[in-house]
Amino acid sequence: MPDDQRMDPIALIARNLVSQAISLGASHLLIEPGKSDIAWRALYRSEVRTQGTLPIHLQHPLTAFCKAEAGVHPSRRDVVQRGHFVMEGDSNHRTIPTIFTPGAFGESTIFELEDIPYAFSRPSQRMTVPEGVSPIVDILTEHSMRGRDVLGIESLSQREILLVLDVAARLKANKFDGTQTAFAQGQTLVMLFEKPSLRTRVTFEAGMTQLGGHAIYLEGRLGVRETVPDVAHNLERWVDGIMARTFDHKTVTDLAANATIPVINGLSDREHPCQAFADFQTIAEHKDYLQGLTLTYVGDGNNVAHSLMLLAAKVGTHFRLACPAGYLPDPELWSTALREAEATGAKLTLTQDPREACLDADVIYTDVWASMGQEEETAARAKAFADFQVNSELVSLAKPDAIVMHCLPAHRGEEITSEVLDGPQSVVFDQAENRLHAQKALLALVL
Repeated sequence: MPDDQRMDPIALIARNLVSQAISLGASHLLIEPGKSDIAWRALYRSEVRTQGTLPIHLQHPLTAFCKAEAGVHPSRRDVVQRGHFVMEGDSNHRTIPTIFTPGAFGESTIFELEDIPYAFSRPSQRMTVPEGVSPIVDILTEHSMRGRDVLGIESLSQREILLVLDVAARLKANKFDGTQTAFAQGQTLVMLFEKPSLRTRVTFEAGMTQLGGHAIYLEGRLGVRETVPDVAHNLERWVDGIMARTFDHKTVTDLAANATIPVINGLSDREHPCQAFADFQTIAEHKDYLQGLTLTYVGDGNNVAHSLMLLAAKVGTHFRLACPAGYLPDPELWSTALREAEATGAKLTLTQDPREACLDADVIYTDVWASMGQEEETAARAKAFADFQVNSELVSLAKPDAIVMHCLPAHRGEEITSEVLDGPQSVVFDQAENRLHAQKALLALVL
């Protein structure tokens, strides 16, 4: 992609839609304007593979960009035009037959993907050992965190945080380097789940596989059949590490206190460090730096907010937390974050005004209003957070190139609108992807 298009949101939207359609094996991508929005559908014959909408104000610039790339007349809107949209692959340019047809609400664009190889947008999933010295081989000899528990951002130094982010970025950049299969070779991670999970379960298990190890999944409330210390003492005799996703943070600390093997907090009511690492990896990818950026969190002062504010304070990212009275972050952790911020120059702000918090922000972040275990509070929380929805009006107050984040799963229409979640500024699936790489970094460093 030419450099002048890398940051062009219209170019990114168009190319991302085409890439997504190709990756799903679609035969056609149809972009069709309506009265109030733009509908797009990726089709295989008549079967819809995926679909969505875009704001109607993007119609003219999106069509103009597609026409320019396809080499058709830019101002002819009354006739059918055919061209070839230039799409870049890993090592070559490919052209996609494209049709522009007039309609009641503007021109529709049809990309004919039938002859575009399915693998065009997907590299091989097979790992190979590179010739010469692997760029990630030194991770094997990085022992500064070996054997460490990762119970929260609170207990990690700035150096350790930056090390994890660096290793995560390198593992992602070298995803198919088979050298990494030695990082957990012959090792087993047990995954203890008190709460159901999609991202945590899949990314830890896939991560261990990619690092050459194995993961075991156990589900159920800890401390019921036998005490948490007894569980820890058993597990330390069999496996090499523990990942625990629990309701109470004390369960995680009890595991760590009684096991001689590393314990990683996959989520507790106090912190969600794995999510924060993935989030800051995502921010660094999109913004190229962390220090001096402004991250605004709109919503509950919960475990995710705790880890984000602590990590922001330790790396010099300004952090604003907008939440209603009664849903403030833990005062002890807030005080800790303020102390850490003094050393890095980060400015931490607590407010009950989401509009003030989002003004000129580089990143807007939100999470569900009622987490697992808080279902009985859903109605009360919906009322309390009614003015804290991340919608297009709120996002418009941030910088034009601001990104929108959500740790998922999202309750569409509550804490965030579908328009924003599916919009061009959303990076929520980049965050989800980076859970894999951030957690692989933790595993490679502590096991």
